[in-house]
Amino acid sequence: MLKQLSEDGISTATCDVCSQDSVDACIAGILQQAGSIDVLINNAGVQATGPLVEQPIEYFQQVMDTNLTGAVRMTQAVVPAMLARGRGLVVNICSVSSYVDLPLSAVYCASKVALLSVTNCLRMEVQPLGVHVLAVTAGLIESEIRNNNKCDFDRYYGSTSAYHSIADAIQKRMDILAKDRPIIMSAQEAAEAIAAAIMRKKPPRELVTGGKARLALLGGFIQKWVWPEFVEGKFTRMFGLQGLRPVARS
Repeated sequence: MLKQLSEDGISTATCDVCSQDSVDACIAGILQQAGSIDVLINNAGVQATGPLVEQPIEYFQQVMDTNLTGAVRMTQAVVPAMLARGRGLVVNICSVSSYVDLPLSAVYCASKVALLSVTNCLRMEVQPLGVHVLAVTAGLIESEIRNNNKCDFDRYYGSTSAYHSIADAIQKRMDILAKDRPIIMSAQEAAEAIAAAIMRKKPPRELVTGGKARLALLGGFIQKWVWPEFVEGKFTRMFGLQGLRPVARS
């Protein structure tokens, strides 16, 4: 991806949002080259799949540090200069998972719920000073996040795991973002939608884009406010949790 951008004449820089030193060095380099930053897009994200009670805590921490704290690091590094100039735009790539709770994805959902909350709070804090904040509620979009998805399969396939009986279902969950599925929006189409929102004279508060995004939002609304038992029952079957069986004890 970075190579393609460079070939298109776009300058690139590498940044590890989990490292304050890396963030500081990256922003300093960009400011030296460009002079200022008008738009910050917080798009870094990773995923970890698996039942929460047996998921390695390191996976939980990595997802939260990348998806949530990383966005805050970048915001704190960039936005003060925007406030001083009285203009700028922050775009946080949130998710339909900010609104709907999915089994086997607790940490990802938690990170995106928190990021949406941070986004909304930030908007109220900086908009009076001329900086706009846009939340992108993303559905299924082609990306590399599937390749950054951590799952401790050996643990779940082990005979002592409480989730041994659905290990195959957990494996299947890892493949939900397979590129050949027609419900996934291309990265190009999603980028064009986000770019169009950014270029508007008054950017919107929120942009919903991506495959099945609005359907997921409807499901989240029903889950939280209308008929949670129905939606959670559907998810239980969709993710194979109805196949759970007690672990045999010797």
